[in-house]
Amino acid sequence: MTDYYTGIDPDAPTHSHTVTVTVNRNAVGGAEDVTVILALREGQEPDILDALDEAGEPVELNPHENLLARCLANAGVDETGR
Repeated sequence: MTDYYTGIDPDAPTHSHTVTVTVNRNAVGGAEDVTVILALREGQEPDILDALDEAGEPVELNPHENLLARCLANAGVDETGR
């Protein structure tokens, strides 16, 4: 059964776990942190599940932010404290 919050089927054979990373974005009023949640699956590139701005609103990542979030996840960064 697919998890309501992550959209991941924990029984799927390729499921590993989710990680959270933060990327910095230049905004009109200054820098803004974007929280990105990714699913790591064995043998696959990380899937971006969600990206939220500082107010908790969904945002679209630009190509640079997308690559940075995936690189951080591949490097083992996980800000959830696991």
